[in-house]
Amino acid sequence: MNPDEIISILKEEIKNYDEISKDQEVGTVISVGDGIATVHGIDHAMYGEVVTFENGLKGMVQDIRANSIGCILFGKDTGIKEGTKVARTQKQAGVPVGDAFIGRIVNALGAPIDGKGEIKADGYRPVENPAPGIIDRKSVTVPLETGILSIDSMFPIGRGQRELIIGDRQTGKTSVALDTILNQKGKDVICIYVAIGQKASTVAKIVSTLEKHGAMDYTTVFSSTASDCAPLQYIVPYAGTALAEYFMYKGKDVLMVYDDLSKHAVAYRALSLLLERSPGREAYPGDVFYLHSRLLERSSRLNEKAGGGSITALPIIETQAGDLSAYIPTNVISITDGQIFLESDLFNSGMRPAVNVGLSVSRVGGAAQAKAMKKAAGSVRIDLAQYREMEIFTQFSSDLDEATTQQLKYGSGLMELLKQPLSSPLSLHEQVITLCAATHKAMMDVETKKMKKYQRDMLDYFDSAYPEIGREIEEKRQLPDELAEKIVKVAEEFGLIIFSDEIYDRLVMDGEEHVSIASLAPDLFCVTFSGLSKSHMIAGFRIGWMILSGNKAIARDYIEGLNMLSNMRLCSNVPAQAVVQTALGGHQSVNDYIIPGGRIYEQREFIYNALCDIPGISAVKPKAAFYIFPKIDTKKFNITNDEQFALDLLREKKILIVHGSGFNWKDPDHFRVVYLPRVEVLEDASVKLRDFLEHYRQ
Repeated sequence: MNPDEIISILKEEIKNYDEISKDQEVGTVISVGDGIATVHGIDHAMYGEVVTFENGLKGMVQDIRANSIGCILFGKDTGIKEGTKVARTQKQAGVPVGDAFIGRIVNALGAPIDGKGEIKADGYRPVENPAPGIIDRKSVTVPLETGILSIDSMFPIGRGQRELIIGDRQTGKTSVALDTILNQKGKDVICIYVAIGQKASTVAKIVSTLEKHGAMDYTTVFSSTASDCAPLQYIVPYAGTALAEYFMYKGKDVLMVYDDLSKHAVAYRALSLLLERSPGREAYPGDVFYLHSRLLERSSRLNEKAGGGSITALPIIETQAGDLSAYIPTNVISITDGQIFLESDLFNSGMRPAVNVGLSVSRVGGAAQAKAMKKAAGSVRIDLAQYREMEIFTQFSSDLDEATTQQLKYGSGLMELLKQPLSSPLSLHEQVITLCAATHKAMMDVETKKMKKYQRDMLDYFDSAYPEIGREIEEKRQLPDELAEKIVKVAEEFGLIIFSDEIYDRLVMDGEEHVSIASLAPDLFCVTFSGLSKSHMIAGFRIGWMILSGNKAIARDYIEGLNMLSNMRLCSNVPAQAVVQTALGGHQSVNDYIIPGGRIYEQREFIYNALCDIPGISAVKPKAAFYIFPKIDTKKFNITNDEQFALDLLREKKILIVHGSGFNWKDPDHFRVVYLPRVEVLEDASVKLRDFLEHYRQ
């Protein structure tokens, strides 16, 4: 080779070098394999920085050592070999973001893989981003309804919450997440589904389901399949969260599904072992907890100043043989705000979704649950837990008493009602109506195998004959008194039993008249409760009664049980019986209490006027009972926490009140005053309250 040829080759090499090294720090690959490249010669690289290889392949700095850096490759390493040049970009790894990503399927780097062309990006966000600070966050108060009866009633999820879906393989975890996505149609929620290490056929099936139900109109799918390299499986949930943050900071509500983080942890373990990091428990590296905490902490609800959006996370974890104490499950359980545990035995027995009532919990969603749902659900969770325990203890017994038989029948009916077909989410009013019917034991006579058909027929009847009931529940999200008569009529047509607590029926003032629920539906079986403690103001004897009215034919078993109990244990002692006779047959002193000049009436008048005279306090005069609920001007006193307000008042003035949130009131602007004490006591308390509020500010 002559000198001219050598010079020509050198010039070409220098030209190529200049192309990659222009204003950049350049290193060379010293080893490569399994998606990991070790690079020497780059001394100032940052963790998470993107690097570019001379063949155009990109990677990310994942490991920094004294004389080299470890890079994960975003693609196949076939074009990388020892000596390949690598350049810094001084740019943090990120993905393109924008509104155009809605309805698309993209890979871990945000590139489209659905064959619908390029996606116009509105910006670029790093895949790793600090979670919103405490000051930027807001309490979870808005529900994110899944449409799944068993979850919305017992383990409600709020916008900004992180609710773990956990269970063995093939127990319906993905189905729960997909049904939740389907239920967000028309609710202004953007959904992002992240498939980590799934089979390509599985992802295709999921996309098909979403398209079939019109859910792709508000959903983005991030996919890193099992055939992708570990680095792409590792980065894909962070990429999906980056897009979610783009929408969140624009004030949008986002639902994130990570399916699943078990495979994500496995991918990270593979990377860590290849990077020669020290293995710990189950061969996972020591920072595997931080792996998921820095991901899930990015899900939150922002205040208006920070953007006002939210990210609700539904991470999925796969367990082995139901072992919740394994490394990854315990880690993620500790990070999230509750978990929905899907049990294999329940699934195999035909319970779909197979939600384990005892091990599932929602730690913050209850604060966001619709009042209508909270009221309708009642004691469903306790009833189910009791049923499962009773079922276990009675399976070896052949001779069961009537009460146990009825409890088992009621529990099995509840279990059947909670079964729900795939891709069939229920609306709020459908759930509320179902639960009302169930908890009032209106379906006790329905055969278990016919329960679902009965439910469907009943809901169809409500929607066709009384659509205004459903509309009002959906709009107001509560069960106001105005709906009582309508609901009673529909309940009558479906044989509902009404239980009505009317213990304040004789303590009505100002000429008002108590109207019994039973009088509104004379043909409907109704159980009305009352007692001496309130109606006759004789506390301490624990004496009350039940009035059975209406169509008793539909409640023969119930009445038989009451008669049985009354013969065994429902009887008062002799002194109490004497009290009953005197209370019911003697002078009715309560009538004198509730008229002008009467003690209860005058105490009510005094406390009402005294409270209204305090600047910043207003009240509505109660028409019955012993309680008044004043309203506080929260802006005047800068009150954001009514529980703290009650504690401060107790410490300073030794006055005990119950804060409004103690009655599930959503705003910190009410408290309860009991006006049973004498006027002198009420006067002293109101003076102290006025004095306290003159200087109190939170």
